[in-house]
Amino acid sequence: MRLIHFSVALILLWSASGILAQSQPASRLDVRLGGGFLLPIYEPFPASSVVTSLECGVFKKNTNFPSWRGVYSRTRFGWSAQVMDLGNPRVLGQTLSVSPIAEIVHRIDDRTSVHGRIGIGIGYFTRHYDVESNPTNNVIGSRWANVSRFHLEWRRQMNPQWRLGVGIHFIHCSNAHTSVPNIGANVIGMHMTLAKNKVLPKQKDDIAFILILIGYNKRLNIHLGAGYGWHAFEGSAQPSDGPLYKDPVAYAQMGIVHRHRSSLYAGMQWTQYNSYKHYLLVNELVEAKDLTKSIQNYTLYLGYDWFFPHASFFVQAGAQIYNPAMEKVKTLHASKDRGWLHQHTAAKLGYRLYLFNPMRNNHVSPFLQLAVKTNGGTADFFETTLGLKVDW
Repeated sequence: MRLIHFSVALILLWSASGILAQSQPASRLDVRLGGGFLLPIYEPFPASSVVTSLECGVFKKNTNFPSWRGVYSRTRFGWSAQVMDLGNPRVLGQTLSVSPIAEIVHRIDDRTSVHGRIGIGIGYFTRHYDVESNPTNNVIGSRWANVSRFHLEWRRQMNPQWRLGVGIHFIHCSNAHTSVPNIGANVIGMHMTLAKNKVLPKQKDDIAFILILIGYNKRLNIHLGAGYGWHAFEGSAQPSDGPLYKDPVAYAQMGIVHRHRSSLYAGMQWTQYNSYKHYLLVNELVEAKDLTKSIQNYTLYLGYDWFFPHASFFVQAGAQIYNPAMEKVKTLHASKDRGWLHQHTAAKLGYRLYLFNPMRNNHVSPFLQLAVKTNGGTADFFETTLGLKVDW
C-alpha cells in the first residue's frame, strides 16, 4: 500500500514538473527519493520502520541576474514539495510539506558538483496526537508543524540534460512547542536524486572582484524587532492541557554584510516568560513581589543571514546571561533532567520577509520575522515579530 501511495505521488509530482518545464523553459528540476530512520529521543517512543520520502524541487533561472552572481555566490533559490512516510502509518502516519529552499553549489569540475541544501517549511500530518483516537503518538502533537530539511549531496552529469546524485539528509519535524505532546520527528537517511540541471562550463568574471573592491562587503546593518513567542507549557513527552502562552520578545542586533549575499551579526534578545508566572507562584518558588523580575530573560547571540530578494534565511546561537525562572524551576524534581545546555544556551533559525530587497541599497526596510527558538536543542517557542532594518 505504501508503494502504491508513493507511486501515485511520484506520478503527480513528475506531471507537475513537466508542466513547469513547459511553461518555464529556464527552470531547473530535481526529484529525490530517500530512505532513513527515526531517531528515538525520549521514552516512550512509538515503533517505526524505514522512513521513506519523495521530494520534488523547482529552481527558476532568473535571467535578470548578472552573470557574476552565478559564479560569485553559487547560491540558488527555489521551492520544494515532499511526501514522507514516518515508518508507522497507524500511529505516525504521513506528511506532505512545502518549503522555500536555498542551495549552495560547489562545482568540482564541469561535470561534478557538491550541493548543500537548507529548507524550512510547513507540513500537514495525517496522524497527529489525539487523546481518544491516537494517544500513543507523542512525536507529533498537531496537524500542522514545521518540516526542516538539510542535505549534503554529490552530483555527476550523465548526459547534456540530466544529472544523477547521491547524498545524506537530516529532516526535523516539530510544531515549535505550540502544543504537546510534541517530542518531534528527527530523520537521518540517504537519498538519490535525478536532476534536470545542465551546468555550463565555468566562466571567469572580473566583476565579482570589482564589487569586493568597491565595498559591498563593508556595509553595516541594524535589525530592531519586537513581537511574541507562542508556546504551550514545559514538557513535550507527555500530554499537557493548557493555554497557548504568548511571551513578549524584543531584540537588537548589528551586522556586517559579507560578499553581498550574507551578513554576520551580534545582538541581544529580551524575553518575558509569562508562561512561568502561575507555575512559579503555585510551586512557591518565588514571592509575588519578585515575580516580574524572575520571569525576565536576556540572551546574547551571534548569527548569520543568507539574503535573497525580499527575504533572508538566518541561523543564530547564543548564551542566556540572565534566566532566574529556569534556575528556580530546575530545583523541582520533575525538571532536574534539564541540563546545563538547556539552561544556558539558546539558538534560533527562521526567515525574515523584507518590504524592500535587502541586497540593494535601501537604507530602511520593515520586515516580518518567523523563527523557531530552542533552548539546549529543545524547542522553546515559535516566534513572530515585526521589525525594521537600517543599513549604510
